Amino acid sequence: MSFFEPFYGADIVFELDHDNYQSSLVSGPDKSYFWILAREPKIREDIKQVLIAKAASLGFDTKQLIFVSHD
Repeated sequence: MSFFEPFYGADIVFELDHDNYQSSLVSGPDKSYFWILAREPKIREDIKQVLIAKAASLGFDTKQLIFVSHD
C-alpha cells in the first residue's frame, strides 16, 4: 500500500469475503495493530464477531478495539 510517495506499507490480509468483497481483516507487518474493513458504513454484527474471533486466534489484542461511527 502506498500512502503517498515515497512511503509504503506492507499489509497482510488475514481474512477476506471472497464472495462479495464486503469485509476483510488486515494488519501491518506485525501484530501491534489491525483493521476490520467493510465497504458499507455498518458491518453486520455476526461478521464483525467472526473477524474479531479470527484476530484473537491469530494473537492480536482485541480488548481495546475502537469502532468508528459512520452515522
